[in-house]
Amino acid sequence: MREAKKITKAASLAPILYPLTGRADVGSLGGLALTAFWIALAIWSGLTLGVFLLSHRLKVVLRIVVTTLFFFSPVLWGGMILLREEVFDEQTVQVKETTQGPLKVAGATFPAGSTVWYDQTGSVFDQHVLSGRHTRRALREIHSPQPVSWGDVRITGLKFDEGSTAIDVDLDGDQVIDGWSCAVGGFGIDMGLTQDGPKLRSCWLSAPRQWHGRVVPAGANVSRVGDTDDWDWIPPD
Repeated sequence: MREAKKITKAASLAPILYPLTGRADVGSLGGLALTAFWIALAIWSGLTLGVFLLSHRLKVVLRIVVTTLFFFSPVLWGGMILLREEVFDEQTVQVKETTQGPLKVAGATFPAGSTVWYDQTGSVFDQHVLSGRHTRRALREIHSPQPVSWGDVRITGLKFDEGSTAIDVDLDGDQVIDGWSCAVGGFGIDMGLTQDGPKLRSCWLSAPRQWHGRVVPAGANVSRVGDTDDWDWIPPD
């Protein structure tokens, strides 16, 4: 009964721990959050004092340890949740590797020594502790140290964008693709993979071409209209 009275008295003193807050502060979002924090802290401090009083039969050191753990338990619990999310929730990292043998990608065979970038998805625990054994991989980009034949096109690299069926192509020099003189320039050529092999979707022209009675100048960007054999073009700046 005496301990219960002490707890009741301690709880009644808890509001004293709450600082006075001006109406302007309470009216703002930050003021409301601060108000809620101090109210929660006052209540939790009262409960912590109650734990300290109820544990009077323990040794002083153990009593202090138990009370301290109780007071900081929300912080410890929140830290454990964040740690679990950081370590065990899935995340995607980019992994770079050099091929040890030939690798076939989208119908093109890249030689040993090619550089590959993967998007590797898995938890930190899977990525590092288990050395990627339980991760999923998606190939995003590959570069060859020498030209590679891809249908009738000579390339040095392919790049895949998530959520797109288009493939960015790094050409081995200017080339005529589907009748258009495409200019080399890093991943500036979009192609699609069909049953008949790779087909041009868009590129920048290195030379002019007659199209439907008009001259499409060099430097223009041409793009296929859907899956048809018709083309749109944008003149150079």
